Amino acid sequence: MLIPRLLVKSHNQLGECIRWHPELERLFWVDIHQAQLWSADEDGGDVRMSQLPERIAAFSFSQNPFNLLISLVSGLAIYNLKNDSIKRLNEFEPQLADTRLNDGNTDPYGNFVTGGMDEDFTRPLSSVIQVTPQGRVKTLIKEVGCSNSICFSPEGKYMYFADTFHKDIWRFHYDAENGMVSNKTLLTRLTDEDGLPDGSCVDRDGNIWNAQHKGGQVKGYRPDGTVLNRIKLPVSNVTCCCIGGRSGKRMFITTAWDGMSDQQKVANPHAGGLFCCDLDVQGTGFQVFGNGLDEEFELTNNQV
Repeated sequence: MLIPRLLVKSHNQLGECIRWHPELERLFWVDIHQAQLWSADEDGGDVRMSQLPERIAAFSFSQNPFNLLISLVSGLAIYNLKNDSIKRLNEFEPQLADTRLNDGNTDPYGNFVTGGMDEDFTRPLSSVIQVTPQGRVKTLIKEVGCSNSICFSPEGKYMYFADTFHKDIWRFHYDAENGMVSNKTLLTRLTDEDGLPDGSCVDRDGNIWNAQHKGGQVKGYRPDGTVLNRIKLPVSNVTCCCIGGRSGKRMFITTAWDGMSDQQKVANPHAGGLFCCDLDVQGTGFQVFGNGLDEEFELTNNQV
């Protein structure tokens, strides 16, 4: 079992989508419910926070290091880190009042895959979509209650995904070129002690690391679903993880205090903080959206 340390006392209500940018040598993550984009160096210094006009759930770095493709709760947009400008690209499921975008990650081919959730009762109403560098949007998975754990095997052959409240993490064959998934196979089913599957990442050996909400841990699984290792945190609501840093071997972990009672907040004083620990394996490397997202970038359809 690996023991993490507190890196940033960020006190995020719902910290999520942690990513490392090697060119900028900075960590970036979001606080969904506070509509904030956070960043810091790998040692937790030079902490910065940008306030957005709408909740942000996930993002992808692009070929332009200062332009992010972001999943706002209402749809996709481009966010510029230099001037805080936002260009909205589409609406996500405008016909469904209770759904919003949630988890997202970039595949090894430069596509951004992001999925939604039903905020009301986590009914299977939402979907997972793929956005290509050419601006094409295609639906990969339908009838989703709460998208999470989206990540990809190092060579891009497989996509991992969880519909959180079913407690299962699934592996799909992933056809990036045609925007399709197939051959759905169970990787692992979480126990009540584990909690709920939240954000995930993959290391260079193909192991899947899953943040387990209400389980107080990140658990590593081999590609065959057997348990590799466990990172036990001093807070219960663990939300997302990534591997990066200058060594490429440091895991960064977001947490949350959202949904806790006053008594639970006292028992979890560092809930919402950013944690880290060092691994003996590297991450899969830097994945960016395969477009610089300049002023000309548009989506071929403005609603999904």
